[in-house]
Amino acid sequence: MASNNEKKSLADPILEISAKPNAFVLLNQDVRRKLYELAYGGFIWGNDTNARLYVNSDVYTSYDDFIIQGFVNFVSSNTRAVAEGRDGGIKGFAEAAFTRAGNFTPDLKTDVNSPGFLNLSSMQVVPLVVAALFAAAVEIGLPAQPAAVAGTLRIGNSLASADDACVAEVERLAIAQLVLLGADGWAEACDKARHSAQQNGIRGPARLRR
Repeated sequence: MASNNEKKSLADPILEISAKPNAFVLLNQDVRRKLYELAYGGFIWGNDTNARLYVNSDVYTSYDDFIIQGFVNFVSSNTRAVAEGRDGGIKGFAEAAFTRAGNFTPDLKTDVNSPGFLNLSSMQVVPLVVAALFAAAVEIGLPAQPAAVAGTLRIGNSLASADDACVAEVERLAIAQLVLLGADGWAEACDKARHSAQQNGIRGPARLRR
């Protein structure tokens, strides 16, 4: 059951349904999507890919916001380079955070309250690549890069089939970035992701399974 505070954040159509429960309810597309956003940290809606980063700290400054959005831009830019076959286009955090990634840059919806969230959505799989690399940085750290080179780092989805094409593409794009960044390039991005996790309790939908 949602608390009263949680209920206040729900959209009016959802509140109306919860106030008058029926055995069967026909939900329109907008309401169904809002329910998906509430229930899942990452999901695909038609051709739209979504992932949510949760901010669990009571204090969230403009610098903190800059760092996590810089990480998103960093992954977006490098995902575009890999997808377009431009290995030489892979850039470290300081440069990639300010590089335009065109339609590889996800739309951003931010709840500025703390605790809150940053919701990423895109016609590309970038939000899921962001979630995967953020988890790699926070939960594995620097060893994630040599593990990617050695082929011992795997990215999957426990709810998807073994041959799921979307999962395979997310893994390909994420692993390629780690390999091409090298140890030094990954170290800088890893440091920024860990700042966000430690300073603001930011976490994504991806989890480490050893």
